[in-house]
Formats: sequence, C-alpha cells, structure tokens
Amino acid sequence: MTTTSTISPTTHRMSERLTVAPGPKGTPIVGNTLAFVRDPRGTVMAWARQYGPLVRFQLGPMVVHLVADPEHVRQVLQTNSDNYYKAARMSFLTDFLGESLLTLEGRRWRQRRRLAQPAFHKDRLAEIADTMNAGARRLVARLESRADSGQAFDVHAEMMRLALGVAGEALFGVDLSTHAEEVGRALPLILDHILGRMNALVPLPLWLPTPANRRYRAAVDRLAAHVLGLLRDFRGGRVRPCGLLALLMEARDADTGQALTDEQLRDEVMTLILAGHETTAGALTWTWWLLAQHPDCAARLRAELSAVLGDRVPTAADLPRLQYARNTVYEAMRLMPPLWVIARTPIADDTIGGCHIPKGSMVLLAACATHRDPAHWDDPEAFDPDRFSP
Repeated sequence: MTTTSTISPTTHRMSERLTVAPGPKGTPIVGNTLAFVRDPRGTVMAWARQYGPLVRFQLGPMVVHLVADPEHVRQVLQTNSDNYYKAARMSFLTDFLGESLLTLEGRRWRQRRRLAQPAFHKDRLAEIADTMNAGARRLVARLESRADSGQAFDVHAEMMRLALGVAGEALFGVDLSTHAEEVGRALPLILDHILGRMNALVPLPLWLPTPANRRYRAAVDRLAAHVLGLLRDFRGGRVRPCGLLALLMEARDADTGQALTDEQLRDEVMTLILAGHETTAGALTWTWWLLAQHPDCAARLRAELSAVLGDRVPTAADLPRLQYARNTVYEAMRLMPPLWVIARTPIADDTIGGCHIPKGSMVLLAACATHRDPAHWDDPEAFDPDRFSP
C-alpha cells in the first residue's frame, strides 16, 4: 500500500508531502537484503510485477528504488542525468578500468565521449565486419567435428573466446584470445572477481591482502602492463597501430586539440576489452539457447540467411536485408539483457513518478523488468522476434 510521510528535500517546500513508493516490507536492520541477495534478478522482476515499475526497498540501512518505467529511466539517464552519478558500490570498477567512459562522470565524461566518438562512427564500425566474419569462420571450423559427432561443448566459453578474439583484432589487429597468454589467464579471473564483488552482501575492501584480492590485483597488473606494452610499441613505431586503437590515438579534442595520453588510452582499451566481449558473449549465448528452445524460429532464421546470402559470407551492407536476424537478436536481448541492471546514486533529492527519491540512496534501473513489463509488451514472457518487425 502506498503511504505518505512529511519529508523536507532541498528542492521542495518544508510543508510539502511527498509520496513514498510501494515496496516489500523488510526486517529490522537487514531490510530486504536476504531476499535480494538470494536471487537479485528474479527478486527484482517479482517485485516489479507485484508493486509496479517503481519499487522502494532496503538493503540494510540503504534505501533503494527499483526503476523500470521507460520514462522514469529516461529521467535518470537523460533529462536529469546531472543529478545521478554512478553508484558508490560500483566504484571498485575504477580500480580495474581507471578513468574511462565507463567510470567518469559529468563534464569529464562528456569531454572523453566527444574525443572518442569519431572512432565509433557507423562507417568505421562497418570496417570490422571482415574481422567478425573471420572469427566466425574459425569458430565454425573448430566446432564442425563436434557437430558431426554430436559431442557436447560449452557454448558460453566458445562465445567468450570468439568475442575476445574479435574485440582484440578490432582494437589492436591481434587476436587477444591466443596472442597473449597473460590476457587469456587474466580476464576470466578479473571477471569472476568483479561479479563476486557485485553480488557480495558485504564486499571486502580491495586493499585487504586476501588470496582472492592478491590474485585479482596480479591479474589486473598483468593485463594493464600488456596493454601499455602494446601502446609503447605503437608509439615507438615498432608496430603499426590499427583498428579502433589507431583511431583513438589519432583523435583530437575539437576545442583544445588535446589527444588521449597513454594512461587514458590504457583505461579506454581495458574498458573496451571488458565491455566489448563479455556482454557480447552473453547476448550470443542466450540467443543460441532461445533458438534451441524455438526450432521454428531457428528454421526461419536459416531460411532468411540462405535467401539473402546464399553461400557467401555477410557484409555490413547486408544488414538491412537481414531483418529476421536483427529481430532475433533484439528479442533475445529483450528477454535476457546482458546488463540487466544499472546502479545510480542521486546527489540531490528528486521526485520520480510523484515519489520521493532521497539523495545518497541507490536507484536500480532494471532492464530485466522494463523489458517484460506487460504495460509495454504484449505477451512479454514469450520469445517472439516478429514483435520487432515494422
């Protein structure tokens, strides 16, 4: 049930009464922590179905709001974005990624984004199509014997290997999955450690010399040293820079003419290695899983590929004609978004949907709930690529 209480935010009159969002009743001290930690994604979706697209709950003493309505998400990420910073709980990413587009805030983020944006123009990205095709052909060749024999294999591991190889070649012109042994060893350890900290009830500080922290720190140092070594080779002319890294090295701020330093390039490359392959691999894995559950959709996808491509490999120019393939990927990411939640912290009191959002609290933008909201999607639990047709 919705209740009201008298609150005095800086942006409202003392006498104004603000609504408190509905949500589950928690226990003293712990709040709703146990239910959330047990199954974060499932719990968030259940609360959204029960209480609506704006839900208030508590993780210990921390007030948290689940935000799932698209207009409310727009308010946090766009129309009032200056009031929302990346949640303090996510600050440990800075230890791995440094100061990059994923971790910077406000004016500095806008400056970095403006500097890096030309490297991601659609015409530039189309040039990576050959790299993706080559990686896919290697994957098919590697799995062909298993397909003939019916031998099982780990799909996600193969998608991680494929995505890491493509990301490395797109960034550096080298296959990171095989080029550097330290990259292959470091990345899985780093990812496991980050996910563990994200899901931990009380994450241990990184400065504590625990065995897990020491392994994580060593892996981060190995990967950072490898990236810096590549940058020095490029700067020294020993290796010709190529891919997105070459574009980032050439980029200059339109106002100041300033280029990215090696440290800034390292941070962006570390971010692109992480973000450029882990989420992509997750999206591909769930796409294959959903197609396996819906053989009629898989058959339609094969028919479209055969009709459009025949026996040749696709190019970027083919994408507009591969409508069902596009719809399939969109629908897979709707049902199984690789990044199912984004955390933000309001730096001043705000009002969302008529409800009070206190400064210093946490706001969780839950794509998993937004994507399955029956107010916006017909039959939201069904896998139906046609819902994205014009």
